[in-house]
Amino acid sequence: MITSAATKRETPYVWVTWLTKLMSGEDSCQWARWFRIHYEGYEKMPSDFDSVGWNMRHTRLLNETANKWEDEGWSVKIEGENKFSRDWYLTDKTHLILGGKPDIVARRIDGDQITFNIIDCKTGKPRLSDRFQVLTYIYDQAPIFKAYIEYFYNRRLQAKADGNEAGSYMFKLMMNALYGKFGQNGRQ
Repeated sequence: MITSAATKRETPYVWVTWLTKLMSGEDSCQWARWFRIHYEGYEKMPSDFDSVGWNMRHTRLLNETANKWEDEGWSVKIEGENKFSRDWYLTDKTHLILGGKPDIVARRIDGDQITFNIIDCKTGKPRLSDRFQVLTYIYDQAPIFKAYIEYFYNRRLQAKADGNEAGSYMFKLMMNALYGKFGQNGRQ
C-alpha cells in the first residue's frame, strides 16, 4: 500500500531519461511524466527489477569501457563526475531544471582542438531512447551545439515574423540537419 503524499516541486525537474523515453515513443503516458516532473516525495510501486545485478553488470561495463578510452590516451570522467543539473528557460517566465548523468565523457586536446565523446554503457538491448539520451547529453555538454540551435532557432522565429516561409523552412532544415548528422548510427 502506498501511503506517502507527493509534494509539489518548487521548479519542474526533468531527468534526461524521463524525457527521452517520451521522445522515442517508448513511453506514451505523458501524465505520468508530467506528474514526476512536477511532484516528488512519493512512494513508487514495488518492482521485481534486479537493481543489484544490473548495477554490478553496468559498473563492470563502465569500468572496462573507461579503461579502454584511457588506454587510448583520452581523459575520462565517469558518472558522478559528469552529473549536471541546469536551468533551462523555455520563455522569459517559464523554466525547468534538466538533470542527467552521462556514463562516460572522454576528452582529448590536440593543440587548439578539443574532441570529446559521450559514451552510454548499456548492458541490455539498445533502444531508440538510448540514442536520444546521448544526443541530449551532447547538446548539454557541448556549447557549440546549443549556440548553433539557438542561432538558427532565432533566425527561424524572425523569418516567421517577417512572413518569410522559405527562410523559416530553411532554418528548420539547418536545425534538423545537426540532429540528423549527430543522430546517425556510424556502425551501419
